[in-house]
Amino acid sequence: MKDKAIRNIYPNTVTIRGNEAFDSSDNAISLDDTLVQNEIDRLQAEYDAQDYARKRDAEYPSIKDQLDKIY
Repeated sequence: MKDKAIRNIYPNTVTIRGNEAFDSSDNAISLDDTLVQNEIDRLQAEYDAQDYARKRDAEYPSIKDQLDKIY
């Protein structure tokens, strides 16, 4: 999730190695840890908000299977 947070904040990021990000010229991008953590928190909240939908999807067959049973 940290990789996604870094890419969301710094769209010019091409490579992430550990806690360092690099652009297309392999120049290091200076990361703001607070911004990265805030984006991680936002992404986690977004993921958590979809928990009900993920559980509900698991409880029902796919639309393809439902349509196969109708026909």
